[in-house]
Amino acid sequence: MLNYRSIVDRYLIPHLGRFRLSKLRTRTVQRAMDAVCRQVVRGGRLISPGSVSRIRAVLRSALSEARRQGIVGHNPARNLRLPNGARPHAVVWDDEHEAVWRETGVRSRVAVWDLDNLTRFLEAVRDDPTPRPAGVGGTPGPDPGTQPDRP
Repeated sequence: MLNYRSIVDRYLIPHLGRFRLSKLRTRTVQRAMDAVCRQVVRGGRLISPGSVSRIRAVLRSALSEARRQGIVGHNPARNLRLPNGARPHAVVWDDEHEAVWRETGVRSRVAVWDLDNLTRFLEAVRDDPTPRPAGVGGTPGPDPGTQPDRP
């Protein structure tokens, strides 16, 4: 979870800290937010739209306060364009996507295996005694009729 301090330290200072407030323009702030939107976070994913919205909210709040205090004449973070936050679409995880991931470390937020990848996985774990949750590995969960009755 991002809090004000981590947002300022992790995102705002690295991208905007070298600019004087009085010289900050909307184009500069937009470029900084575009760079934030391209950042890769844990798990090799792009930063989430929700996190980007929180970062923008902190920046807008700070610049609104600077405007109230007369430090800046306008809030350059007021009309930023951000990703819409729509749910990601699943991408079929095939050899091409795997090659890009191995080369760059970046992968789609939601991916499903193609038949070849699923087959490789199932063959690799065939003799593994670790139980898998229902539905993992391309198999349906247990038949409800086979579940033991609970008291």
